[in-house]
Amino acid sequence: MSSREKIIDAAIDVFAERGRHGARMDEIAVRAGINKAMVYYYFQSKENLHLEALAVILRKAYRRMLQAIERKETSGSNPLTQMKELVAAHLDAFAEEPNFARVFFNALAGDPAGVRQALEKVKLEGKTDPPKKMLAALEDGIAEGCFRDIDAVHTLISIIGMNLIFFAGKPMSQTMLGLRITDEKSFLEERKKNIIDLLLHGIVRTGEKER
Repeated sequence: MSSREKIIDAAIDVFAERGRHGARMDEIAVRAGINKAMVYYYFQSKENLHLEALAVILRKAYRRMLQAIERKETSGSNPLTQMKELVAAHLDAFAEEPNFARVFFNALAGDPAGVRQALEKVKLEGKTDPPKKMLAALEDGIAEGCFRDIDAVHTLISIIGMNLIFFAGKPMSQTMLGLRITDEKSFLEERKKNIIDLLLHGIVRTGEKER
């Protein structure tokens, strides 16, 4: 790994643990095994480093989703299959690095302008926008009659929200439901299956009517 990559990896860990405001550049330098002056040489400020950390997280998530999009474009899969693959790819991108979700979720809550800036940076680099591809898959599914006549934008917001809250499932289950989780990998895999199932099928049995 280059010094720059080591700094970003260390920064993501520290931002996940302490938040953007609580993180300190000297701690990031120590964890990276690099002199603090080098951290400032590469990034000049904590704000720049936080922005680049968000960009790295988004690049990796987008790479996963683009692979799913490319598979659809070569295989000609239908909107239902594409949505399942895109949601799974989005979840897997964050599941590989649990700290990604923590940093991104905290940024959405406390630094939405920084998230927008990171998004624009990554979109310009890759000249593509996976969330818009997800929206297009929803709209195609509606047009083809595969999906109900739903509001595609609000549905996409709900999907992204479910994916991000995916990583709060364990503490929520343990704290609010008193569940004991010993195998986190299996738990996250079950969460992924449930999110996709809930997205595609809802909770109402076919033919059941509201009373």
